[in-house]
Amino acid sequence: MNTWDPDDRSRSGFAALHPAVQCLFFASVISVTLGMDPLLLALSGLAAAGLIIRQQGIRKFGASLRLFLPTGLLMMLLNPLVSHNGVTILWYFPDGAPLTMESIVFGAAAAGMMLTLFGWFSCLQRVLTSDRIIYLIGQAAPRTALLISMILRLTGSCRHQWKAINAARYGLAPPGGSAVHRLHSTVTMLSTLIGWLLEHSLDTADAMKSRGFGAARRRAYSPFRFRAQDGRVCLLVAGSDAALIGARLFHVLDHGYYPVFYSAPAAPLRAGAVLLFGLLVFLPLLIEGKEALRWQFLKSKI
Repeated sequence: MNTWDPDDRSRSGFAALHPAVQCLFFASVISVTLGMDPLLLALSGLAAAGLIIRQQGIRKFGASLRLFLPTGLLMMLLNPLVSHNGVTILWYFPDGAPLTMESIVFGAAAAGMMLTLFGWFSCLQRVLTSDRIIYLIGQAAPRTALLISMILRLTGSCRHQWKAINAARYGLAPPGGSAVHRLHSTVTMLSTLIGWLLEHSLDTADAMKSRGFGAARRRAYSPFRFRAQDGRVCLLVAGSDAALIGARLFHVLDHGYYPVFYSAPAAPLRAGAVLLFGLLVFLPLLIEGKEALRWQFLKSKI
């Protein structure tokens, strides 16, 4: 179970909202991001990057970018090689297949969508901790909630255990040697990690059984309360969703990549829908900024 740290920025501002409101927000933003509208995708990516920097710091954001950016670039480069749809031909490959502008644009949009989703799920994992997930689905599906909670907890535990195993291996025998030797060392470390994971799982199962888990329906204490601020944020998110759905139905946000790249022309309704979505995706940063200003004001009164 995750514990609350008063010095952790992820436990204040937007992260302190009710879990149901947070879940509604992430579901709304991720759903619109999957639509791959160029303008909405760009706004979603900027907001996700800003929230990661706010929650985890610029160094963590840079490390994540170095990890996932090559995958996005690879996707962007591979799409024109496997997809030759589109009417704007730029060049022909030696085998006669055309290189089209539409396939390049679609590959860039798909890569941007993937990177943006990675960013939002990184924020979601930091905000929707195991105790909040159990609160959301614990009553309806207690076993599923417990399974998700254990998986999230084991993700961090396995990372720390891997570092401990690596440190112990380095103390016994510093890394080096041939590629076969390094491969054998890595396999040995992985085997040790799997053994620790199985032992830890058995110990957890025995502890839960001895405490009577599953013997009867249980009620869990919940510290979450639906406050006025949660209601305002919930109304804003729901209103934005309704407006964006209406914009889709009235073809205000129409776009396409094949056979020719197309985006709905600029119009007051389209501009309003884009601004509304911008307000929605930047809502966590606005809440965080409000909390920061409030904190600075309270400190000045001390």
